[in-house]
Amino acid sequence: MEYTIPACSGKRIEVKQGQTIVVIDIDGGQVVDFFAEIKLQFYVMDLTAVNDANDEAKSNGLVDWAKAFSAGDWETVEKIDNAGVKEAARTMETIMSSPEQRQRILNRRKALLDYKSQIEDAEAKGKTEGAFEMLANLVKNGLLSLQDAAKQVNMTEKAFAEKAGFTIKQ
Repeated sequence: MEYTIPACSGKRIEVKQGQTIVVIDIDGGQVVDFFAEIKLQFYVMDLTAVNDANDEAKSNGLVDWAKAFSAGDWETVEKIDNAGVKEAARTMETIMSSPEQRQRILNRRKALLDYKSQIEDAEAKGKTEGAFEMLANLVKNGLLSLQDAAKQVNMTEKAFAEKAGFTIKQ
């Protein structure tokens, strides 16, 4: 697909795994600026044309972000009347305030990512254990054979029985 995005506007483009994005400034000026969200959604803006924006572009807040990205100093950013831009500016000032503050923020971010990973691992483990427990109960109540239950969790009948606390009659 090919998109032409007018100056001072943006476009949401979903990119699937394996697709390539090429950004070209067809007017030959500054290469356009773009930013991505977590799910690889790209927004393209021509920062050199921000002052030529139409009313629609101004009303959706995109122009405020373009002005913030192209600002030469913090005072310019602070004059932008957009809550999101102001919050981003406060966050950047905090991050940039000192090497120690940057390190604290980095450490906090790492800790949050570690915590999220631990939660996801625990949830996956809980689901696996829950599935095993359910199968063991089905076997115990005679609703499912040991052979079928073991097959569901890729275990031998002996290993399944041992884990479930069953004794196998010889």
